[in-house]
Amino acid sequence: MWWRIIRRSFVNQKVRQVLTVLSIVLGTSLVAALVNLSLDIPKKAGSQLRAYGANILVLPQVSPSGDISFIVEGDMSRLEEGELAQSVTGYLPFLYNQAEINGRKVILGGTWLDEIPELSPWWQITGTWPQGRENTRDALVGVRAAE
Repeated sequence: MWWRIIRRSFVNQKVRQVLTVLSIVLGTSLVAALVNLSLDIPKKAGSQLRAYGANILVLPQVSPSGDISFIVEGDMSRLEEGELAQSVTGYLPFLYNQAEINGRKVILGGTWLDEIPELSPWWQITGTWPQGRENTRDALVGVRAAE
């Protein structure tokens, strides 16, 4: 008796069975698509923002006397630790100074040249990028300063 009722329900309700299978397939597809999007969107957004360059500038606190102050390089490691490490995709310190070369005043900028291609991909140079932070022989020179 019991098996007869079950068999009749399968035979007589084919439309309901097709709709049930269809809804399960659609639901599974929707979940798979949403999981794929939720995993991919942060990665794409990060790469797009990185293409625009830095979106935060950290400056040293200037003393009331107006003395020149610097951020100690060791303090920059705080960006790689704790809660900030998840939010910061990369950082690049710069140190600027004015110098006189052949009677012309120029601005010198020092940074980690090995990190620039990753964090600032729009920089275009002729030649090769200097390798390593300990490299003191190589430099990048702007077009106007090179003239």
